[in-house]
Amino acid sequence: MNPASHVDLARRLFQHVKTNHAATGKDRTALVKKSRYMSPERFAQEREHLFATTPQIVAHASELVEPGACMTVDVAGISLLLVRGADDEIRAFRNACRHRSTELVPEDAPCRKKAFVCRYHGWTYDLTGRRIHVPHLPSFDGLDADRDALVPAHAHVHGGFVWASLAPFDPAAHLGALDEDFALLDLGASRVHARASREVRGNWKLIVDAFLDGYHIRHLHRDTVYRFFFDAQSEAEAVGPHIRAATARRTLAEVNEITLENAPIRELVTPSYSIFPNTVLVLHPDYTSVMRLEPLAADRTRFVHTMLVSGEVSAEKKDHFDKSFALIDQGVFASEDLAVVESIQRGMQSSADELMLFGELEFAAKWFHDAVDSVVGD
Repeated sequence: MNPASHVDLARRLFQHVKTNHAATGKDRTALVKKSRYMSPERFAQEREHLFATTPQIVAHASELVEPGACMTVDVAGISLLLVRGADDEIRAFRNACRHRSTELVPEDAPCRKKAFVCRYHGWTYDLTGRRIHVPHLPSFDGLDADRDALVPAHAHVHGGFVWASLAPFDPAAHLGALDEDFALLDLGASRVHARASREVRGNWKLIVDAFLDGYHIRHLHRDTVYRFFFDAQSEAEAVGPHIRAATARRTLAEVNEITLENAPIRELVTPSYSIFPNTVLVLHPDYTSVMRLEPLAADRTRFVHTMLVSGEVSAEKKDHFDKSFALIDQGVFASEDLAVVESIQRGMQSSADELMLFGELEFAAKWFHDAVDSVVGD
């Protein structure tokens, strides 16, 4: 079933394509201070006021299926350890032994444990975070009494995703009106088919900017995916701090507007979501890309891309998905979008312009930066 919001965006795009008109408006331009992407002080404010308090998508539930399945994620510069317990509950803990703060799980990718054993001195914790063994316990003379468990963070499973934060939260309340979209998309029925993680030498907001911008498709992606899309034909709408958007595929010109409601929408437009603050979902015709951004420094970001697929995957489908993931992850995201992000980060060092310019075709970026400023301050 097509979410009504996707049909509405497709109808608006259909009219734009039919009249050869792009979405514009005088209130859609923006100027953003270059320092927003470069200042270590600003980055520290974002960590403290935004990332330490705002719930974030950190994994898909299918990455933590069995008891003992675990992985580490970065939230506000804090390494969190996610684990599914024997009771099927997913929990989050600070990824540090209570003895001398050694990381318990150094891996970024998913792992599997029966218990967490510190490699330094052997302190051991069960899947609920409870400490279950300390070698030579009497030697601590009781000073360890308040260190009998890992320090918890906050985690919930909602809409098929694992959400985490350093502060208590309600994922449905955070999604607001998008929660209905998530229910209809039923992404919990999907599973991760492929995953890639890489460090990008650029500010995290530059990456969000890139995925909100339909203005660049003709030039940046001319040798990869431009043949599937119209030039600069994107529509978007702010939903609280989040952004729902769609980009017109060339197939949209081949249908009748009346049939859009029941048409395979993802074959006509590519819907996307910017889930505030640092997750982007792109709904391709037969799979979904989830991009999670872990800000590491003002000029460094870990980019984690997972491919979600649904249904049975035959050998033929597996080959198709493998090739699709390679094209989109390496050929489009890494070689084009992220390469330009790094180029912008370098170019800002040379630029004489103190303000970054966003035109009417890049309007969604204005909403994103306004949402960040509303939390962090201007």
